[in-house]
Amino acid sequence: MAASNIEHELDKLVQEWASRQRSIYSGKRGCVGHHIYSRKNKLLRWDLRNIAPLTPEEHRLLHDGKIYLEIDYDTQQYLEKMMRMQFRDYLLFNNLTEKEFYQNERMKLKKELMGNFSYKSCIRC
Repeated sequence: MAASNIEHELDKLVQEWASRQRSIYSGKRGCVGHHIYSRKNKLLRWDLRNIAPLTPEEHRLLHDGKIYLEIDYDTQQYLEKMMRMQFRDYLLFNNLTEKEFYQNERMKLKKELMGNFSYKSCIRC
């Protein structure tokens, strides 16, 4: 599977996960996943610690600067550390190929969707 195909699949899995969550702002259902740090960063693009479930309206309000997110210290430190790390360096450090990285991300997201993990967001509005 080409990288762009699996990236698209992973994006869909993240949004599927977000759609099953309650908004961190209002507690309402029907959420989209807001990326705290840019989707351009492959290390954080599919990491649920970088995703804030929001309703579509809240997502627009966030981008308009009318509501804000608060991120706990440990999550902020983790996200900043991952932002500073280069993708290739991460692969080398973890002895992974790009294909293995994508497969690992798919496996983590699918497990989360099946309810095998108990991810708890550390992000608030």
